[in-house]
Amino acid sequence: MQFGFMKGKGTTDAIFIVRQMQEKFRAKGKKLYFGAFDRIPREVIRWAMRKLGVEEWLVSAVMSMYTGAKTVVRTVYGNINGFEVKVGMHQSSALSPLLLVMVMNSELPYHGSCCMQMTWL
Repeated sequence: MQFGFMKGKGTTDAIFIVRQMQEKFRAKGKKLYFGAFDRIPREVIRWAMRKLGVEEWLVSAVMSMYTGAKTVVRTVYGNINGFEVKVGMHQSSALSPLLLVMVMNSELPYHGSCCMQMTWL
């Protein structure tokens, strides 16, 4: 869930929702997984796609989107010089949720009981 720049929404709303989800899943004895688009190493994305049988040409096409990816921080005082982003998925990309699901379902060797416990977080 993302509440960035939504009128009337904030971090406390997101924390409340996550906490409610945790309590409901715990009460039912089920595992709850969370992921963060901006924290997953790109090599894990590549590994997950291959593990799930994605053809190599498609793995290469997806990974090429991340080669040399840059971002700029905008402020009221102007833009800060662009810098390369070397980890994570593109924010606001329609492909990012699918890639996250692929990572979550790829049976990572260091997968904990919750993605918040994964080594890259």
